[in-house]
Amino acid sequence: MIIDMEAEIKLLRGVVDARRKEILWLLDQLNPEDASILSYVYVERVSTKDLCRELFLSRRQVQRRLKDALKAFQAVLNQRQDNRLTG
Repeated sequence: MIIDMEAEIKLLRGVVDARRKEILWLLDQLNPEDASILSYVYVERVSTKDLCRELFLSRRQVQRRLKDALKAFQAVLNQRQDNRLTG
């Protein structure tokens, strides 16, 4: 049973590493401002309040930038998936 769990953990680590590499590649396709705000929020788990202070922006500006960055990220992700299907 322990050996089965160790094998499953090893498999899941491989999946996580592959996803992490894919996410980093996708972030590299974005402009630096979009990649930065997404990294702050989803990788470093910086709160909106702290992000406002860090970037010297209002809450509304941070929310707008985050929304725009997510839209750009989704576009890159969709393009990558389309390329996989057609290529």
